[in-house]
Amino acid sequence: MRRAVRYLVESIRKPGLQRKIVGIVLAFFLVTVLMTTVICLMISERNTTEAIERSLDGLLEQRKEEIERYLTRVDEAALTACYSSWLQNMFEATGNDHEKQRIRDRVADFLYGLVGFYEGTHFAIILDDGLRMTSYGETLDYSVELSERAWYAELEEKGKYVEIGRDSGVYRKRSGWSMCFYYLIKNNYTLEREGILVATIPQGSIARFLDTNFEGGYAELYGGDGVLIAGDLPEELRGASHMRQKEAEIRVGSEHWRLVVYLDRESITLEHRALWLAFAGVVAGVAVLFLSLAVVMSRYLIVPITQCRDAMNEIRDDHMGVYIENRYQDELGDLLDGFNEMSASIHELIEKNRAVSMLQKETEYQMLLEQINPHFLYNTLELINGLIFSGRNETAVHVCETLGQIFRYNLNRSKWVTVREELDHIRKYLMIMEFKIKGLSVYYEVAEDALERKILKAILQPLVENCIRHGFAEQTGECCITVMIRETEGSTEIMIMDNGAGIAQERREELTKTMEKIRREPVERPASSVHVGIQNVFHRMYLEYQQDMDFEIVSKEGAGTRIRIRFP
Repeated sequence: MRRAVRYLVESIRKPGLQRKIVGIVLAFFLVTVLMTTVICLMISERNTTEAIERSLDGLLEQRKEEIERYLTRVDEAALTACYSSWLQNMFEATGNDHEKQRIRDRVADFLYGLVGFYEGTHFAIILDDGLRMTSYGETLDYSVELSERAWYAELEEKGKYVEIGRDSGVYRKRSGWSMCFYYLIKNNYTLEREGILVATIPQGSIARFLDTNFEGGYAELYGGDGVLIAGDLPEELRGASHMRQKEAEIRVGSEHWRLVVYLDRESITLEHRALWLAFAGVVAGVAVLFLSLAVVMSRYLIVPITQCRDAMNEIRDDHMGVYIENRYQDELGDLLDGFNEMSASIHELIEKNRAVSMLQKETEYQMLLEQINPHFLYNTLELINGLIFSGRNETAVHVCETLGQIFRYNLNRSKWVTVREELDHIRKYLMIMEFKIKGLSVYYEVAEDALERKILKAILQPLVENCIRHGFAEQTGECCITVMIRETEGSTEIMIMDNGAGIAQERREELTKTMEKIRREPVERPASSVHVGIQNVFHRMYLEYQQDMDFEIVSKEGAGTRIRIRFP
């Protein structure tokens, strides 16, 4: 597929008959894709519009039904309360004042229960004998005289009246919009009028039914005068081009309310998987046809040239030894044979260079390893000379034997040793150094599971020797060296610490520059350094591990040095 695409690009760029044929096929492909895309987009747009209409219809019907059902329930509850035994018992109450008060308390509890059951609607009773009662938490406005209202005659005539708007109702401290149902209360036994029951629906109770619980959906309710009663449409969305709306009428008493629902078109996300699968199928079919035509036309001439180009790109990406199968017996075959011979020659040359590089690296490693011995030999011979001059011949013999064991270890050409062998080696070395450094103490903290781990030979001894040569050269007190080896998350960590003189700032900078140069040119030997032991260990380990190794030096003048190495 990739080769076919590359072929098309190259064919369009080149003039001639091939370019014309490919251009016609490509134009056909693009027109087909364009027409299919337009059709799919039209179908998608139609499906989205239908989904929005269905959602709007559902929202409108749901909000309207809930508001009308709520108003009907409140109306039925108020009518039931007018003729309930709870209320009628007040009119038949006889006896003492205590008994009458008990009945009134029961009525008040009954009204309070209606408030909770009917979701915020408040009920009040205004009797002709001057008694006024309502649910707990509400305060009646005793200055309200319902008989003075313009609609009072209609209430007496029909037994019910609905008052809607602001500053309506019978409560104090309620100046907002409310809807009030007024009902005449009659005595069931005498059929005489006893007073008026008022059911008050505040604006908040109506507003709750406008919550669509639908992302991107909003609703508003307007009164008969066209004034907004309640709604949750943000002002920044009002009139926006992506908002769709529908409205319906709600008849309330003598008024006609208008319910409007809104839907944010951008919130509607439809799954057009089948549609786009069909689109992908058409495009894939046309693409296959187009590629088939292109392959047939280019089978003989363009394919071998493209193969040569791709093979050269692979060689550029370090994929050596690329070979192209040759099925041609003419000039194209000669071209492919020439390329295969060139590829084989390049691969052979690179392998030779790699072998030379590995040999150079190994040679450098052995030279670095052998660099350790002269320093240590010089120090030990100096020590033996001092022992002989002081008449401690037996001790000098013991040091010579230990020196022989150490050099037998160093002359071993093995590149890798176990941690146990390396520790045994530095113990022999430190035993010799104890004759030279008075007050030398060494602490070992080695994890048991690290003893058989393979590491490069002669890693610990140069670092310990560096502590003695530079850290304790002028120290007269206690000289402490700590050797820590542990396994951490698939890595081996070595830490060498001393309480010696530390490394001066100038020497630390010189050592850092040397290590950076080794990183840049690992097979080139850097100039000699004061701390040759540290440089030697870093150089050998970097040749082996490259960037997979962490090598950290922390030192403070007069306080000692810590070297931490972490490697796979």
